[in-house]
Amino acid sequence: MPVSIAEVAARAGVSQGTVSKVLNGRVAAQIALATQERVKIAASELGYHPSAIARGLAGKRLDTLGIVFAQGNTFFATSPYFAAILDGILEVVTRAKQNTMLFTGQVWSDARQGLPILRDGRCDGLLLISPPAESDIVPALLEAKLPFVLVGDINPHPLVTSVDVDNVMGARKITEHLISLGHRRIAYLCGPPTVSSVSQRLQGYQDAIEADGIEFDLSLVMPGAYLQESGYERARELWRLPADQRPTAVFCGNDLIAIGAMAALHDLGARIPQDISVAGFDDIPSAATSQPSLTTMRQPMHLLGQHAAARLLALIQATEEPGFKEVLPTELVVRGSTAPPA
Repeated sequence: MPVSIAEVAARAGVSQGTVSKVLNGRVAAQIALATQERVKIAASELGYHPSAIARGLAGKRLDTLGIVFAQGNTFFATSPYFAAILDGILEVVTRAKQNTMLFTGQVWSDARQGLPILRDGRCDGLLLISPPAESDIVPALLEAKLPFVLVGDINPHPLVTSVDVDNVMGARKITEHLISLGHRRIAYLCGPPTVSSVSQRLQGYQDAIEADGIEFDLSLVMPGAYLQESGYERARELWRLPADQRPTAVFCGNDLIAIGAMAALHDLGARIPQDISVAGFDDIPSAATSQPSLTTMRQPMHLLGQHAAARLLALIQATEEPGFKEVLPTELVVRGSTAPPA
């Protein structure tokens, strides 16, 4: 059993309040040096360590940042997007001599119920990784006055600090690339509608289509998930269309969808890019080694994690006011999966 502060007080022959002041660095002038030394010796002999949670509840910094994922351990551990962001976070946190605590399996839609777990004194602030648009976690944290930063989302609230890429412009640029090759019938395989980047990339895709005078066809927009399996199934659906109704190019909402789509098209006997071009978004490591190599919109995922962690530390240390919106640029990477239509 952990040693309690009462046991230290009994061993040193002082009150619990005196022990607390001595061990937490709040020594009043009236506490004699001999008493302070007696308390420290008693704590050392008993093996007492102050509770981190108790220090947090007392308002002292814990040098710990919380990272909140809703998708659970399996998804964030296997997702190249989240892995790269987490790597960037840990680089900054390690350099700043901070610790991290992962909160996984949180239910974003019932954030107020789970809020006590997030603000029980275990950490100084939170990094929220891609919370769904309908989640009530942002207003709940604003009410709780706990420092936090959104990663992979830009929230318009004036007191919410956010770090993300320009999803609208990134999607527009990659769609314009497909149009510049001569494609006029371009499908968009997207992720779940609850994720803000999906609607933003849809907007960029639609902007590019309409700017070139191409009629927007909602039947070519296919919702799914940011998963390889989703891309595989959606691509099979597209290829079932009559030949004259099939798209000649597919813009996929992320690289996992694109890689799944290419696998399905390959299984169906379609040649990429001769029969159909495929483009993604993210530039995960496997994009460069896929067959063919994937044209994609690179986003600086590692940098997203670095900047988000740095902004959270600035909020905790009160060197920056909340509400900054940082939007990082994307970069078109053209590879072998896109070409002019046959």
